[in-house]
Amino acid sequence: MSSTSFITTFQDIIDEVQARSNSTSVSPLITPTIIQREINNSYAWAGRLFKWPALKAAKTTSSKAGVPNYDYPPTFQPESIFRVEVAGLDDPVYRRKDFEDYLDWIQNNPTDTDEQIFANYWTQFFLFPVLNTNGSNDISVWGYQQVTPLVLTTDTTIFSNVDPLGNEAIAKQALSICQAIAEGKNVALVENEEAKAILSLIFSKISEDKQNDQRLDHPMFRIPDYFAGATQATEKGGFNIVVKD
Repeated sequence: MSSTSFITTFQDIIDEVQARSNSTSVSPLITPTIIQREINNSYAWAGRLFKWPALKAAKTTSSKAGVPNYDYPPTFQPESIFRVEVAGLDDPVYRRKDFEDYLDWIQNNPTDTDEQIFANYWTQFFLFPVLNTNGSNDISVWGYQQVTPLVLTTDTTIFSNVDPLGNEAIAKQALSICQAIAEGKNVALVENEEAKAILSLIFSKISEDKQNDQRLDHPMFRIPDYFAGATQATEKGGFNIVVKD
């Protein structure tokens, strides 16, 4: 492990998993190749477990006339795009909807072009209204990338320079997989649960910080006008609102 005692690099994680597996019956059955593979699988698992800010990214693609659906950037996680903008429009922003709601909307409002919406469908996103021109890098999408696989012994993770405890979770998850291979899934559950608990703690700290952020032009709480369209009346007891059906 590194001299700082933190689990920081790919080699640190390898050493940690190897050291822990040496004290169990896992050791004779798990090769270095398997350990490295399962560390990367565990890193990918950790990267998808929460929406980590470090994985946010923006990419561009080109519009195609009459085509509603577009492929995700190959590095993006499925179902992770949260913002779409199209250059050249008066309002460039398409607003995200659930895919079922998207289908209902275009079925019930096939000619309505006032509402610009998009929906994710695994590794594709759909736009409505459909664009009617062929563009060049005029669609910008924001989403969450997949983690970059660890290859070199000096490679680091998204946690290494922020909270190395995340690498402890990766090591625990990799060890749990190795234990499952050698001893069965029940033995591996403890390491798996501890890995999830560590990542949950890290993400909860990030979420607490983000709670102090308020988006511009967006109220902290949206309060509907329950009496929209009501008329005033004079009634005893101060109940002077008449709600129209």
